[in-house]
Amino acid sequence: MWPACETLHFLGMSLMFGVLMIVNLRLLGFLRGNVVRLGAPAAAFGLIGLRHHFITGMFFLRRGVGAVTRRTWAFHYKVVLLMPRGA
Repeated sequence: MWPACETLHFLGMSLMFGVLMIVNLRLLGFLRGNVVRLGAPAAAFGLIGLRHHFITGMFFLRRGVGAVTRRTWAFHYKVVLLMPRGA
């Protein structure tokens, strides 16, 4: 179960970053072609990626909350930085 969740977690993160990369390149002036028509489907893929990333992240947190929160201080910063993203 754990490797499958890690795979979904990585795929969700890849979908989110891929969609954000397309949007950022469009805002910077690159990809001036027909990328505008990809807006709604790309956003849907980004939201699917966010959902998978969030669900599997909660699974990881639930299974190993003590090991994650006690061992590293970076986890707390990660959660604080992710809160505005989900709101």
